[in-house]
Amino acid sequence: LPCNKFKNRLVNIMPYESTRVSLQLIRGVEGSDYVNGSFIDGYRQQRAYIATQGPLAETVEDYWRMLWEHNSTIVVMLTKLREMGR
Repeated sequence: LPCNKFKNRLVNIMPYESTRVSLQLIRGVEGSDYVNGSFIDGYRQQRAYIATQGPLAETVEDYWRMLWEHNSTIVVMLTKLREMGR
């Protein structure tokens, strides 16, 4: 949806619809179910992991909602804190 465009750090990296992490829809808030994240299967469990972009200032709340709603207990960051000035 066009209303979710600002939630993507890069315009060319989008989650596939088939593996996209969905958030609980907030009534009356278009695009409130979107976060730029994808489920990844583990060795013994489907959808065992979530890969996502680092949250933007505008998406921090969505990021924490994703962790809460999907019962994530561990966060692993595989990038620098700042990349290309962001």
